[in-house]
Amino acid sequence: MLHSKTVYLFAALLFTAAAMGTQPQIISEKLLNYNHLKTAWVNNLVLAKGETAEKLFVMDKDIYVLTSHNTLFCLNRSNGTMRFVINAASKGLPVFEPKLYEDKLFLIAANYLLIIDNELGVQIYKQRIKFSVTASATPNASYLYIAGMDRRLHAMDRSAKFENFAVAADNDPIVTSIVATNDYVAFATDKGNIIRISPEKPEKVWQYDTVGEISAPLVLDGQWLYAAGRDTNLYKLDMETGKLAWQMRTQATLSTEPRVTGTAVYQYAPNKGLYAVNVEDGRIMWLLENGVELLAEDGEKAYVMTNDRLCSVMDNKAGKKLYSINFSEVSRFASNTLDSAMYLLDNNGQIVCVEPVK
Repeated sequence: MLHSKTVYLFAALLFTAAAMGTQPQIISEKLLNYNHLKTAWVNNLVLAKGETAEKLFVMDKDIYVLTSHNTLFCLNRSNGTMRFVINAASKGLPVFEPKLYEDKLFLIAANYLLIIDNELGVQIYKQRIKFSVTASATPNASYLYIAGMDRRLHAMDRSAKFENFAVAADNDPIVTSIVATNDYVAFATDKGNIIRISPEKPEKVWQYDTVGEISAPLVLDGQWLYAAGRDTNLYKLDMETGKLAWQMRTQATLSTEPRVTGTAVYQYAPNKGLYAVNVEDGRIMWLLENGVELLAEDGEKAYVMTNDRLCSVMDNKAGKKLYSINFSEVSRFASNTLDSAMYLLDNNGQIVCVEPVK
């Protein structure tokens, strides 16, 4: 069943194609080509008056844009075609980052669980959560794990109607982040706990305690779990054992999630910049003082957005900046750890996919 803004949303889909090409491109093709880049595709999001793009999420084959009015756009990453548009919640209500599992998008919006068929682009389910939610709902094959203000992690059926079990940390903290696969489930808390539990029952497998809150989302990459702590440390833990592989101190309170690729972990530290850390041993490869976020990685090159709206191209092997590109018209951007594509938006809703020239 579609939302009440059905007419507007269908109009947005139809108008998108007509709107393309009616405004100058965010970054000129000449400038891109000079810096060994090219435009892969361009699209224009249809935004209401005063509406702005706020958050971008790259997942699997799609990119999602959440706006200030809680409109969620989904575009195909390979060609930029609009997959669907939904109104997730009324303006001003909380919407958590969506999670994708088996072509179903799980989204907590205004304390309702929305399930969207990612292939068909339609909302197929909506269920009110009976407790206040504190983190993104995270699914695996059996359960949907939802954290509540009651300081419990609830393992519910995939429709969030029935609770199978609930767990809590001994020191009664609030759960701030969850990661889940069919083999692993772990959560972080506002008191610095990182706890792995059994996916199928309320049984603790291990616990690792840091000093201070972990407010940034946990990142799971294979058997390795990465956590950015407000105690200034970036941690890499073995998900099997809970043992510390390494930790890197930044001397800054960390509140944004680490970006993990096959070679590096990129971590923003306020008033310090963006760190690139060797994924194997935790060695600092470089620190870009005005860097704020990884855009994408291409071999030994990392494309980094800076706080003065430049794209700095970093040589990971040499540990130095190669050159910078003027991205002054870019207002929002995604962090893509899957491949070398960069997703950039301006204030008018134009979204551009930029790729390195091979």
